[in-house]
Amino acid sequence: RIVFQAEVQFAAAMPRKRWLDGYLWLRRQAAHPRIHKIEMGIFRDYGHMFRLTRVEELDEDLVDLLHEAYILGSEI
Repeated sequence: RIVFQAEVQFAAAMPRKRWLDGYLWLRRQAAHPRIHKIEMGIFRDYGHMFRLTRVEELDEDLVDLLHEAYILGSEI
């Protein structure tokens, strides 16, 4: 497991043999074709689970969500 942290953890990645499982935290529920599960956290934030099987699946919209998660992780 690889954890990405600014002031607090904002994303994680778990490399698998044939894909990459990812997790990011946002203050809202976001929609994206790669997000397959959303969990509500303790502090009214939402954990978003996604899976990438090819590098091309890391599109601009998913990068924007990761950037939003980074900003949230930097605010504390």
